[in-house]
Amino acid sequence: MNLGSLIRQHENEERVETPAAVPASGTLSAGTVGSTGGHEYVESVNPVLPGKTDPAAFAAHIAGCVRSGVRAEIHAYVLVVDGLRAYEGDPTLSERFLRALVVENLIPKRSARLGLDKSKVSMLRKIGNSAELLLDYRIFKYLRPGRSLLYHVVLLYEALPGTHAERISLLVALFESEGQVSRRFLIDQIKRAEIAAQHPKAEERDPWQGETTFESFDLILGTVGPREARRLSEDPADRLPRCQRVHEHISEDSVFVGIARLADLMAVESKLLPGCGFGAISRVFLLREPVEPNVTDAQVIVVAMRGNSDRVRLNDCEWLPPDARLDPVALALRLFPDAKNKLHLFAHADTAGWCSIVGEANWSLSDV
Repeated sequence: MNLGSLIRQHENEERVETPAAVPASGTLSAGTVGSTGGHEYVESVNPVLPGKTDPAAFAAHIAGCVRSGVRAEIHAYVLVVDGLRAYEGDPTLSERFLRALVVENLIPKRSARLGLDKSKVSMLRKIGNSAELLLDYRIFKYLRPGRSLLYHVVLLYEALPGTHAERISLLVALFESEGQVSRRFLIDQIKRAEIAAQHPKAEERDPWQGETTFESFDLILGTVGPREARRLSEDPADRLPRCQRVHEHISEDSVFVGIARLADLMAVESKLLPGCGFGAISRVFLLREPVEPNVTDAQVIVVAMRGNSDRVRLNDCEWLPPDARLDPVALALRLFPDAKNKLHLFAHADTAGWCSIVGEANWSLSDV
């Protein structure tokens, strides 16, 4: 099936909003795309095939797609892969295609000189080869235009551990927690994943076991994303999950610091706080200065205290600048710098110096 047929097929799928099947192996291929539903899409055009099109005209068509929204930009890089394959057997056509990409400002001049493997061309090719991942409706809704952002999403996917399904779940959890995905955030998460891969755990262990006296947690950090809030709001099973049994392991003088959306405040107050041994919210701070009256989805800092609260530096809670990235761990430690035994609920990975309950372990019903 050629690329034009794939695009027409995808347009038909888009009309009925049928999600694409994602291969269990996680193999990604150029020209294989999936429906995401509810987002902009490149307008219908006659299929432009590189084998029957002048390289300059084909590059101009690609440039038009890049400027037509996120979905069209991803398709543009599929077309780049298709063009590279179509022209690779003819050095003259291949060089004309690369020079045409330079003219359309899709790659710098030095990329055309360096060739395909040590230049921006390799970035575009990786995005095009990963179209199925990027068009997965669970990932696509967090994307914004920009080849660097798309490229780093793919790099983060490749850096994460586990199967394809497990990596998708990790990406969704990270993106839900962050809200607006940025290049800086992606680079930071890639570095964390690479460090974690270099220092694998010797064995899985129960978070409550070890040399630390976990009966005396004095600081609990809960990074509550929309997904965690939904699960907290569900009717409990016969036994509460681990994240709601923290009250068994905290000290008399302890502090809870939570990061959540204002809309999820009820789930934090009525479900998570009692499970952590706290009776009520002590303070709620907006994370950033609001830019509009509607703050329903604004992130807030939730503070609850029990016992002696003199060590909590509530006056150090200030608005983050609009473009500053939130570091929940640093924020919690700034509020309670003297904390000794620290617990991080809903962590995405082990937090150095903390007892961390990562991912699905928060919802475990067992003691081990």
